[in-house]
Amino acid sequence: MKAIEKYIGLTSSDVQTLLPNLKQAGARIYKDYSTNTHPKLKMLDSLIILSIITFFVQLVYANALVLSRDPFNSYLAGIFCSIGQFALAGKHRFPLRLSFSMPARSA
Repeated sequence: MKAIEKYIGLTSSDVQTLLPNLKQAGARIYKDYSTNTHPKLKMLDSLIILSIITFFVQLVYANALVLSRDPFNSYLAGIFCSIGQFALAGKHRFPLRLSFSMPARSA
């Protein structure tokens, strides 16, 4: 245990004080996100998370479960489709975030 503490540079008391602070920070971030984020951005964030999950599921399925690269073209198509969907959704999220955060102008 001492070797791990020396290698990482954290003691068990440091970890015990760090974990509650991380929980509080995570709860604060989630509360701020759920109250201040527009519903359209939440839907787009869900699409981004879904594309990341499908990427990893396809990666694990092809490399760990199937173990053969017989339909390699379909494997590549699925992987690139997930990456492309992630990139396009991320590209569209940035301008939407800016437009939803701007206050309305009075004429």
